[in-house]
Amino acid sequence: YKEHRKDILIKDGETTNISVDLEPNFALAIITTKDRNADIYIDGERKGKDKWRGQLSVGDHKVEIKKQSHKTYDEIITSKAGDEIKKLMPSLEPIVGVLNVTSTPTKAKILIDGKDYGTTPSMLANVLVGERIVEISKDGYETKLEKVMIEENKEVVREVILVKKENK
Repeated sequence: YKEHRKDILIKDGETTNISVDLEPNFALAIITTKDRNADIYIDGERKGKDKWRGQLSVGDHKVEIKKQSHKTYDEIITSKAGDEIKKLMPSLEPIVGVLNVTSTPTKAKILIDGKDYGTTPSMLANVLVGERIVEISKDGYETKLEKVMIEENKEVVREVILVKKENK
């Protein structure tokens, strides 16, 4: 709060009542993200996920929203004493690469990190960058699991040969 100074005359044997209205020297900020599990940073310090409420000192502050496999969004906000700042940050842009999957036999199911992406052959153009677990499966065949590194604007090719399950 802003400093408050006042001269007071105190007399012997008397009670002196003092009333002070303190004025804030900060702003109250509420920062909310549209993306689930997005991290909120203010002036380089991580404040939390999805929503943050707190005090900002007077001046300019850099607000960053970060999420794995997405482009970071940043914005400068200016706070003034006593302000209430409510900011809904925009959705983050995903960073994607391409995964081209073929299999023998064809029509095998493709799962990436447990999510269904259809069947082979398939050119998947919007796979999030980073290490992904790719699972190729078909009834009567052994499932193939592989870690695949997806890079921005690059095509990764996987040709999978499924092995028939042995009858017991």
